[in-house]
Amino acid sequence: ALHAKSDGEQLKAQKMLDDMGAELAKLDPAGTGGTSSKAVRLNLPQKTGVIWNYEGPAALVYRLVLSPDSRKLALHYRGGYVIYDVETKKELLKSTDWGFGEAFTADSKVFMIAGNPLGVYEIKTGKPLVQNISRGGMVNDHPAFSSDGKYVFGFSSPAKTLDILEVQTGKKVKGIPLGAKGDVTDNPAVALSPDGKFAMVSGMDQGEAAEKQRFCRIIDLATEKITQNLPCFQESGFEPFKVSFLSDGKRAVGYKNRTGLTIWDIRSGKVLWEIKNGRFYAITPDGKRIATTDWSYLEILDVASGKVLQKITPEKPKDGDEIILLPGAMCFTPDGQYLFCGYNYYKDKGKELKCCGAFLVGIGQ
Repeated sequence: ALHAKSDGEQLKAQKMLDDMGAELAKLDPAGTGGTSSKAVRLNLPQKTGVIWNYEGPAALVYRLVLSPDSRKLALHYRGGYVIYDVETKKELLKSTDWGFGEAFTADSKVFMIAGNPLGVYEIKTGKPLVQNISRGGMVNDHPAFSSDGKYVFGFSSPAKTLDILEVQTGKKVKGIPLGAKGDVTDNPAVALSPDGKFAMVSGMDQGEAAEKQRFCRIIDLATEKITQNLPCFQESGFEPFKVSFLSDGKRAVGYKNRTGLTIWDIRSGKVLWEIKNGRFYAITPDGKRIATTDWSYLEILDVASGKVLQKITPEKPKDGDEIILLPGAMCFTPDGQYLFCGYNYYKDKGKELKCCGAFLVGIGQ
């Protein structure tokens, strides 16, 4: 339906989806599992182009997150968070909370903000599910939520542990030692493997002044043992240092060099490939493609080979204006066929921020 070349093809494809939805409804009439006809259908607006634009004093977007059902797009901007319906562009939820990370629950009904305090919202009603729950001074830019939405993983300061907090209560469940000699600082990050058995953590171990060392480690959450120390750059002040697992749980993405994206084999620690100008990225859910940007253009790469499959450069505005692509604000649709990317639009050679927003681009288009 997304790739229909004519109205006739669109109608035919939509009828097939409706028929599939009807059959699935017979198998799961209560809608408690499986895929309903609503979950199958995704009518992306105009397929590509600008889908959200905001002007005002808070016009500065930082991150984008797409819900698992592809129907809601959350934007973290200077004023807080706003969640939109992808199809209608209707505003579903707005919050002035400030977060270091965010996520939807697996059913796409609840949105969580890893800030101080921790924000947990029911999207349908806009009501907070948790009131005044502090996250204990968690300081990292990239915390991680468990797949069931019950726990958040991150760093506290001063501390030398990977902390696990219960979302509903804010209670610290466990602190896993990181083998750090000092406080963990400098934009620490954490990611969970798809099966939830391993955590990938990164940060700067302050230690003594002469012993500062950035680390990137794999931790077995069951045994709480460090299973791999991955090679990474040692410069400080890097923003952000995001880490991720690929969908197979056997490979991880991070930075061996300050400006270069790296993919490791987490069992051997071997570098599978790296690129020089891939400071920021987003990965397709199937782990086959990765998008990177250097602020002015996007590149889509094949994960297996590192080969550039597509380069996307936004149309340049009039003289004196400038479009900046936002490295932290990228996310793929679940099928990997479309990429959302945030932007900031500046006037007068970058002196004045006019607006911010998000656009949608088709992969291979």
